[in-house]
Amino acid sequence: MLLPPALLARVLEAWPVATLTTMGAQLHSVPVVFVADGDDLVLPVDGKPKTARGQVSLQREHDLERNPACVMLLQNYSDDWDALWWLRLNGNASLTRGNDVLAERLIDKYPQYVDLPFDPDWRAIRFVPESHRAWALAGGEAFASRFPASPFAGTFG
Repeated sequence: MLLPPALLARVLEAWPVATLTTMGAQLHSVPVVFVADGDDLVLPVDGKPKTARGQVSLQREHDLERNPACVMLLQNYSDDWDALWWLRLNGNASLTRGNDVLAERLIDKYPQYVDLPFDPDWRAIRFVPESHRAWALAGGEAFASRFPASPFAGTFG
């Protein structure tokens, strides 16, 4: 199903985590946090240690430099299967730099960032959704009821 734009925006504003899948030599999926910036999503490459195998940049960054096509998947699993849903966003992403406004939005959404300050010129990924698909076991009306017009109303999770 396609979500109406206002509902899609509420889900993206409220939901805390997604899985980003990029394509390099093989598919690479990682959990990410994000904030909306207009119609785009910004994923921080924050100050937590990330070096692996001596690399300074991440696999997702290498992949996106070669192929910007990627997918973000938001999902809710519950033992109450009436609460099952997922939202897949197909799009392109690019490497960019964050700014103070985006850092404040991230801190508002993720209070953990208060203790993990952003560098002045922090790295980020800008995801530009081109299409989406959603599914909910209980159908579209049940999906919409989980994200009322007031985000963070305690209806998800």
